[in-house]
Amino acid sequence: ALRFATSAAATSGYTPPHVEGDAVVDGLVRMAEPDALQPGAYTLLTVEGQLTDAGLRVDPETVPADRRISVLVAAGHVTLTCGLTETLLLVR
Repeated sequence: ALRFATSAAATSGYTPPHVEGDAVVDGLVRMAEPDALQPGAYTLLTVEGQLTDAGLRVDPETVPADRRISVLVAAGHVTLTCGLTETLLLVR
């Protein structure tokens, strides 16, 4: 299990953990403080070798209704993205 502070990842000068060999990622990403997560992309891990996604996903029970949070595993990076859900306002 790995723990990441997204507040640290949002600051300049942050260096995500790096794996020099191959890595397989799977399981659930649980958001400890999802309300504090600002919209944007957060690199959680970089991998120099082969990176295999064996089913890594965000635990939907830890995501607030006003956020869209997903995890992308590609090109040697594990990236968490956060966006705000759109609220449709109908005016008559």
